[in-house]
Amino acid sequence: MSLQELLSKSAPGEQIDSAVEDFLLDLADDFVDSVTSFACKLAAHRRSDSLQIKDIKAHLERCWNLALPGPEGDGLQELKRRADAHSHKRRKYDLRRAGNLNRASAQGDDC
Repeated sequence: MSLQELLSKSAPGEQIDSAVEDFLLDLADDFVDSVTSFACKLAAHRRSDSLQIKDIKAHLERCWNLALPGPEGDGLQELKRRADAHSHKRRKYDLRRAGNLNRASAQGDDC
C-alpha cells in the first residue's frame, strides 16, 4: 500500500506533494532502520541469536517514549531504573551544593 492510497482512505480528496511523500517515506525508513539496529544490539547484549519483541519494545519505550500495549512482566525489569537512583542523584546534588557553598564562603561572598 502506498502513502497516497493510505491518504485517500483516511482523508478522501486530500493530496500530498511528491516531495513530501518522499520525505515521509525516507523518515519511515530511517525510523525502521534505527529501531531494528538498536534492537539487534540489545539482543546481542543478551547474547541471543534472535530478535524478540522485548528488544524492540525496550528501545521504543526508552528512546522514543512510545508505550506499547502488552504484558508488563515480559523481562524488561532489568532495563528499568534502579530504585536507588533517586537517592544517588540526591547525594550528588547535596555534595555539589555543599561544594558551592564552601567555595562561596571561602571567597567571602555573602548572599
